[in-house]
Amino acid sequence: MVDKLLNIKEISLGGVKNERFGPWAVFMLISVLPFFSMMAYLTTGSLAEKQETDIDGRFMERMEIDANNKARNVERWLGDIVDKTHRITHSRVVQMFVMDVNESELDASFEGPLLQRKLYIEGVLETFRSQQSFETVYLANRRAQVFTGQNDSSVLPSNYNAIVRDVFISRKTVFSPLRMDGEKMLVDIYLPVFALKGFEGQQKRSLTVDDEWEETNKVVGVLMATISVKDQLIDLLGLNENKPQGEHLYIFQEVLNGVEMVRFQPEYEGIFSQNKDVHADDIFKQPWKVYYLGAEGKHDLSNVPRFGSQSTTMPKPGEILTIKKSLKDLPLTLMYYLELQEAYQDLLVQRRQLHFIGQLIALLLFVFVLALWWKMQDMRHSALAKQYHKFSEKVNAHRHLLLSINKALKEHVTLKYFDGKYVYANAAFCRFLGLKLEEVLGKTDAQLFGEKIAEDLSDLDKDVLKSKSSITHERSFVFKDKRFHLIVSKSPFLDGNNKFAGITTVIKDVTDVVQARILKERALKSSVKSMMRIMQRHDEHLMRHAKYLRSLVVDFSQRLKLSEEEKTILEICANLSQIGKIYLPKDMLENHHSLEGDELNAYRAYIEDTAYIIDTVDFSLPVVKTVYAMHENLDGSGYPNGLKANEISKLSRILNICDRFAKLVAPRRGQKIHTPEEAIKWMVNQKGKYDLSLLQSFAEMITEDESTILAS
Repeated sequence: MVDKLLNIKEISLGGVKNERFGPWAVFMLISVLPFFSMMAYLTTGSLAEKQETDIDGRFMERMEIDANNKARNVERWLGDIVDKTHRITHSRVVQMFVMDVNESELDASFEGPLLQRKLYIEGVLETFRSQQSFETVYLANRRAQVFTGQNDSSVLPSNYNAIVRDVFISRKTVFSPLRMDGEKMLVDIYLPVFALKGFEGQQKRSLTVDDEWEETNKVVGVLMATISVKDQLIDLLGLNENKPQGEHLYIFQEVLNGVEMVRFQPEYEGIFSQNKDVHADDIFKQPWKVYYLGAEGKHDLSNVPRFGSQSTTMPKPGEILTIKKSLKDLPLTLMYYLELQEAYQDLLVQRRQLHFIGQLIALLLFVFVLALWWKMQDMRHSALAKQYHKFSEKVNAHRHLLLSINKALKEHVTLKYFDGKYVYANAAFCRFLGLKLEEVLGKTDAQLFGEKIAEDLSDLDKDVLKSKSSITHERSFVFKDKRFHLIVSKSPFLDGNNKFAGITTVIKDVTDVVQARILKERALKSSVKSMMRIMQRHDEHLMRHAKYLRSLVVDFSQRLKLSEEEKTILEICANLSQIGKIYLPKDMLENHHSLEGDELNAYRAYIEDTAYIIDTVDFSLPVVKTVYAMHENLDGSGYPNGLKANEISKLSRILNICDRFAKLVAPRRGQKIHTPEEAIKWMVNQKGKYDLSLLQSFAEMITEDESTILAS
């Protein structure tokens, strides 16, 4: 049968039976007219839609360029202002004064030399404010207390304390949202003042002010500057320029309680909130129809797309294109929209003209087809004969194509009879053996591969004969002094009577893929060992804890009958769970149980460093997610995110239980050592923190008597 398959001759077809056209042919011909008409309509409509899309693209490109230019102008202006303030924030006199104020622990009063320096600094700030046309300039200490530049008439922003503290934490310049002070539109700029390395106070220092001091990244004070921005923003944003018909620009700013609209028009000048202001309905009426609303009807800038949706038909009244651009420094968003109704007036006329021309062409084409139809009647039979002849040529071409594809396949394709002798093999199989086709045909597996490999392949043949279905297995063996990893697929081969005639085999060589996977696994294990050595070098207890934690999670995962992937995740997490603590001081590690407040938060932040370090290695497993939540409790009292119940994965819960148990029974030196029974009972008493079902299984693993502890 295989010989017949390989020696199929060219297909030939007999004569074609004569056939007359009936009434159905006339009906089909007449139906061509509405078809041509519809095609002409769709084609002209497509051309018009393409023009519409091109117009949309030009509008969007122009609006985007305009928005980007205006945003850059504002950002450049703000950058210039910040550069000017560096004269103050990086002044050694100001930095020394702020450091002395912090060291003096004074709240509101100044005495002696410090008072004289305060008067001098206030004079410097007043001169700077006057020269740069600032509204106010203040200095605040590390307690967020303003100690210079303030007088009885000074009105500080309501939230300045919180922003000052943010600057101390972030060490970056912060721009507040715009605010109104009477008729003035103001913005507050908060700039960090950094400490000087080695400076111990004005009274103790031996160098002069002009001496070089190295600036650190520690913030000791904040310069608060307020500027009036209305006129400058009107100029930079071109709000007085004439815009194209139908184009509008609105300015929003996101604040803590929602979104506010910034208006520069004389009739409604100021900053308005949709929910609070008296004139909100009049001010927000038009934009609220244009932009997207949240679930509660409130404005949500995050839902506004970069570009508005484009219509596939002519625009309806009110349809628009939108674009938004957020400023880098100020919390402002520029919102453009363009009404399309007027933009498409000329296109409407062009579409009607295109439809008329298309229908005229369709009519002329129908007349031409009708004239040709009569002539084609006599030619149809000969054309049909040629068509069948071409069909036979195509079949033969497909045959040759399939044979050539089979020869070019990288997979090894073979066919052998039940006696085990090969009757067909493609070129890839022959290349793999290093033999010619004639040297392969008629041979058995034992003759080609040797007895050991042949025995393995014979077992697969028996499975095919027994199951009478296809099977696929992975096999690894050494052939010609090289180890190969193969995916072997075998299927029964049926003859023309649907009876078994042999076995087809498709072999895919995946040696390179498997070796690459093995190398990657070795590299990952090496990375884990390197991290653990770094951890051991920093603190020996971290290494001991990680090893003990690993032994616990390995035993526990086996008891829970977890999958191999889950076991691997837990083992990696246990090994690297303490790596982030290498950045913590040793005294903090040894006394972490007594930490409070900011120190406790700083200690707990090690989990961020742990996740960051682990994320640098591509484990292709959710290791980072699992270890990041290992200190989360079911009642939400954990850290870093306060997750609850179903928000915490099963693997993170297991890791939490094992980690807590390890800390109780094997703590650092100087801390209380709990027996396993005491540790289990302690965790049970932490109501709502741990998964009781997992804790029950864990207790049974530690000791068979712990079930009574849980019951109590």
